[in-house]
Amino acid sequence: MKKILILNNHEDTMHLLKQFFKKHAYDAEYMYRAEGSDVIEKVKEYEPDLVILESSVGPEGELCQRIKNNSDTYIPVILMGGNISSKEQQENCGADDIIPKPFTPQLLLEKVKTLLKTG
Repeated sequence: MKKILILNNHEDTMHLLKQFFKKHAYDAEYMYRAEGSDVIEKVKEYEPDLVILESSVGPEGELCQRIKNNSDTYIPVILMGGNISSKEQQENCGADDIIPKPFTPQLLLEKVKTLLKTG
């Protein structure tokens, strides 16, 4: 089962996404208002196949790069948020994809399937 780590500042959103991914045969865990070293430790411990990072969780560019640089394997990152909309923002932080808010769960699922090649 593929594992997804969700980093978000909205606990309700994280809970709903966790249940949604479980329904679609993904294991998902989340971290609420997590930053820096705590996130890197969780990535090492949980070993996710993909990370969904809310753009308002700390300086997203730095955190995205730290996730990618501190892993022994390639971990795709989806940057999610209300203030992102351009490929330039995606490239600046090293994210593999972006999803502006509001979004539909189906769109997010399609992006996850594409990056994990499970669909």
